[in-house]
Amino acid sequence: MRVFVLVILLFSLALPVCALPQQPSTTTFTSADAEALVRTLQNGLEGHNLKRFLSAFDRERMIDYGNFADQVAALFAHTDAFRVNFHITSASDAGDGSVTLTIDAQMEVTPRDLPRSERRETTLNLRVAKSGENWRIVELAPRDFFY
Repeated sequence: MRVFVLVILLFSLALPVCALPQQPSTTTFTSADAEALVRTLQNGLEGHNLKRFLSAFDRERMIDYGNFADQVAALFAHTDAFRVNFHITSASDAGDGSVTLTIDAQMEVTPRDLPRSERRETTLNLRVAKSGENWRIVELAPRDFFY
């Protein structure tokens, strides 16, 4: 009996790894990931929720995150309302585990102290990378769209 169990054990260890079912990669960036990230930005702005908006950014890997967060906080402090429209136009593998997103962005900002809204339009270039369970923005250009 012991010999039989030993033979079965050795045989199972000799099976090629490719015979095992493959799990999908958890680092693959999907369109659902892109939409969720953009939705976080949009909901943070339109809900006037600074914490939610900034949660889309990787505070550890984004260069000069502190200054960016301060500038965005100042915008929130001087704004009554945001209306935004983001349209993802492209996504491409950056080759280092990150993904580059291009977004056509339109934003209407209603300042607290001015009678009329300000319209902004630009093409946002984002580099996103996996951070724990989520994808987060590690680079953004132009940053001043949110100042």
